[in-house]
Amino acid sequence: SWPIVFARLASRVRPKPRYHRGSFSPGGVVRCPTCENQYADLVEYCPTDGTRLSPDLDDGDDPFVGTVLDGRYRISGCLGRGGMGTVYRARQVNVDRDVAIKVLSREASQDPDVVRRFEVEARVISKLRHPNTVKLYDFGRASDGRLYLVIECLTGAPLDDVIAKEGALGVMRTLGILGQVSHALAEAHGEGIVHRDLKPGNIFLEQVGTEEVAKVLDFGIAKLTHQTVHTVAGRIFGTPAYMSPEQCRGEAIDQRSDIYSLCIIAYQCLTGAQPFRGSTPYSIL
Repeated sequence: SWPIVFARLASRVRPKPRYHRGSFSPGGVVRCPTCENQYADLVEYCPTDGTRLSPDLDDGDDPFVGTVLDGRYRISGCLGRGGMGTVYRARQVNVDRDVAIKVLSREASQDPDVVRRFEVEARVISKLRHPNTVKLYDFGRASDGRLYLVIECLTGAPLDDVIAKEGALGVMRTLGILGQVSHALAEAHGEGIVHRDLKPGNIFLEQVGTEEVAKVLDFGIAKLTHQTVHTVAGRIFGTPAYMSPEQCRGEAIDQRSDIYSLCIIAYQCLTGAQPFRGSTPYSIL
């Protein structure tokens, strides 16, 4: 049967450390949070234990760390940086709870397309109430004009990190994770929302008591099927390895595209590898 075939594949396939250029700053240093070894920023996964590596973040150089945003959020550290902005760890002082804050960079805050995507993400998450979707607490603009998004602070790891570290997850664990993701997607699809970038990096796993809870993240390029004002014909959004054929061609998509992406994720969970791989995004497409 298919479960037996997948289980046999899962017992044999393990991901190899990946090497790449361009994810982090040239000449930078990345460190492994598991074994603490340091490598040049060409390395994406630790050759020793398979953990995804992250660049060293110097909180002392960040103007937001140590400040109170909007008089309510005391920022204690940096969780990650990207081309569009920074994610911070913070404490909401009036209710005394941990939160994560996504702050757009100054440059991105001046780009109408990026601002529109950021606003779409806030609007989309605000519509969703499912426990397996990340919760939105607040949305606003900092005193320097930068937009920010306040979401629940999760503890655990994204699914791609878990697969990189542990390899294939097994049939029952995969069913448990993807079942939760499916319920979150069902609510989104019922609201006319297509995620468009469903992938292991946008599924976060945290341990709540004895249960492993999955959360769907990052609705930044979500499509509202009842709105077409921001849709550009022929423009491709998403991550190539998880995109449906119609999405790859830049054609109109609906909820079925997310289901296709979910099946790619299922394959990767069960085997530890992506079904379609290539040396460039275009070769994958």
